[in-house]
Amino acid sequence: MSTFVVSIFSNEAKAYEAVRAFNELHVEGSVSVYETTVVQRGADGRLVTRQAGDGGLAATGIGTLVGSLLGLFGGPVGFAIGAAAGTAVGATTALVRGDASDEFLEDISKEMKPGDYAVLAEVSEKWSAPIDTRIHALGGTILREKRS
Repeated sequence: MSTFVVSIFSNEAKAYEAVRAFNELHVEGSVSVYETTVVQRGADGRLVTRQAGDGGLAATGIGTLVGSLLGLFGGPVGFAIGAAAGTAVGATTALVRGDASDEFLEDISKEMKPGDYAVLAEVSEKWSAPIDTRIHALGGTILREKRS
């Protein structure tokens, strides 16, 4: 079972340092990283994808998560459109939002302020310390949820 890890930063440079940290942890074998995507919450509150993952099959969960967040930050009508678009981006026919709970999405929306950047990652980890240590050292906030 994989885990969604959302790392939130106040600036873009730290977000890309976090992507490098995820890649390094993967190479050293501390965690398996299936996909990362960088997003920014704009001044208007809407979510913009800054760096998409490679879009492979492993990206299915991240695509759905991105789409759900796009919709959540765009209001109720935006949610339906964003979640459906995210499912298409994720190349899945699974039920929209079947991978992330409403509570998890709400926590992300509360933590991620306009202007913030987030690294959305899907990982497999035996314990949280490797990621927590690297992301906290960069000044990031971490939110996690096991993928259902």
